[in-house]
Amino acid sequence: MIEAVILSSWDHIMGPQIQKLWFVNDCKNNLLSEVSCNTLREFNLSKHNKDILHTDSNYSPDMEVYSIMCGQLLLSEVDSCKPYDEWASRLYISEYKVIIAVVFHVNSWMNCINEIKDTKDTCLCFGTIFKCKDLGFVLKNHMFIDHHLRKAVDVMQNSLIPFDSMMKKVDEIIRNIILELSVLPEENLVSLQNLKYPSFQSFVNSSIISKALASHLQTSGCCVVLGSSEVSVNQVLQALSLFSSQKKSFSSKGTSQISPKPYFKGIFIQESNKDTNKESEFLLEKAFKESLSLTVVDTDLNKVWQTLAIQGSNNMSRYSPSIVNETGLLIPQFLNDLAFIQQNGGDSELFIENFNTFLLSKSASFIKIIDGFR
Repeated sequence: MIEAVILSSWDHIMGPQIQKLWFVNDCKNNLLSEVSCNTLREFNLSKHNKDILHTDSNYSPDMEVYSIMCGQLLLSEVDSCKPYDEWASRLYISEYKVIIAVVFHVNSWMNCINEIKDTKDTCLCFGTIFKCKDLGFVLKNHMFIDHHLRKAVDVMQNSLIPFDSMMKKVDEIIRNIILELSVLPEENLVSLQNLKYPSFQSFVNSSIISKALASHLQTSGCCVVLGSSEVSVNQVLQALSLFSSQKKSFSSKGTSQISPKPYFKGIFIQESNKDTNKESEFLLEKAFKESLSLTVVDTDLNKVWQTLAIQGSNNMSRYSPSIVNETGLLIPQFLNDLAFIQQNGGDSELFIENFNTFLLSKSASFIKIIDGFR
């Protein structure tokens, strides 16, 4: 169940600064313990000194993990925290912890840690933290948690009352979240009994969920999930659908999605020795026609791939083809090399075939895309 609630800010010199931290001691009895400002202040100043962190009994070992997670969320938003009214919902899955957070911007903030009376233009991260073993519960109840977090954010952004009174309101919202979450597992268990496979973590490794989420956000919510396990495909879709637009979703067997906001294509291939070429060709051609970047998740290989839209010359189709590469390893150099070979009379067909072989070693599903260059 919920482990802690955190409010963190970003300092361009010191990095993430924990502003408020509540540990949940007992969900059912709604018992919270708030870490004192003095402890947080000392932690923020000494967090780069491992000896102090590991020897001082005032610091929970998890505080460092919390700070790092919030820091990465804040760092990704701090320079793009544009308008005052823009909020970013985020789900971060690390090796041991999961955080559901809202990252937002305030024009003015009373910094209770560094004793700065009025800090201008501050980026804040407010979130609930869970253990990784609770990932299935987190995914199922993400929308509920995010809704309540936004209530607290609205109070922090728009409250005209004194700072201490405002934080008391936030504290009430936190206690309400914990109280309502404490009764959800029993309710969810009833609905999960109707599913063929009620356990989330039994089938999908959290690392592929994390990679898929990162890539999915990079490609603006366009995603395809492949796999020979119907359950795994739908579970990945369930996780990714938390950050979805309202696009129609269906699977090749017509499997109903668990997620409340389905939006991408899931492919379930029944044969264990599957040939996904035909299905992948259809999906990649669709991305090609819509001129979109695409995330492709293969649950069998535990791999996440991306397509990269390539801008062609004026005499080419305005819908440029895409090259499929591993996430974070997009290779525009391939096009540059191909153009160089063609300009100098080289054997471009052999070059493409060699590149096909390279892709084949990665995944046989994505070869069709290269034909666009022939």
